[in-house]
Amino acid sequence: MAKKVFRIAGPLILLAYFITLVLHISANSDQYQWDFRTHRIAGEIFASGSDPYDPVVLLNQKGASFLYTYHDRQLS
Repeated sequence: MAKKVFRIAGPLILLAYFITLVLHISANSDQYQWDFRTHRIAGEIFASGSDPYDPVVLLNQKGASFLYTYHDRQLS
């Protein structure tokens, strides 16, 4: 009987833990996903045909908090 309870309760407890974890990270996205906005904005810049590595282009966007660095890029 105890094995049956653990077989049912164990996965339910794990599911509740992961749901709580996802909700906590979503509610505190500035703390845990601080770089997400910059990556998303860089993708939008690239999709529009511009250069996401250009500091002028990237940092003029609201929400971009850091620059991409690329070691072979020559600044003009």
